[in-house]
Amino acid sequence: KQRKARKGSRREAIMSAIKAAGGASRGEILTALKVKGDKAAEQAVSNALTAMKKSGVIKAVDGKYVA
Repeated sequence: KQRKARKGSRREAIMSAIKAAGGASRGEILTALKVKGDKAAEQAVSNALTAMKKSGVIKAVDGKYVA
C-alpha cells in the first residue's frame, strides 16, 4: 500500500517541477514526479494542477503549465 502524500507536498513538488523546467506539460510533470503509470497518482496530479490553475497559482500557456 502506498502512503498518501499530503496535498501541500504534492503541490510543492508540482511547483518545483514546473519551475525547474521553466514550464512543463502534464506528461513532463508526471515523469518528473516519477508517477507515470500510477493511475491514482496521475489523477491526483491532474486534480492538483486543475486546482492550482483555478486559484491562479499557475497558468496554462500553449499546452504547458507555467508558474
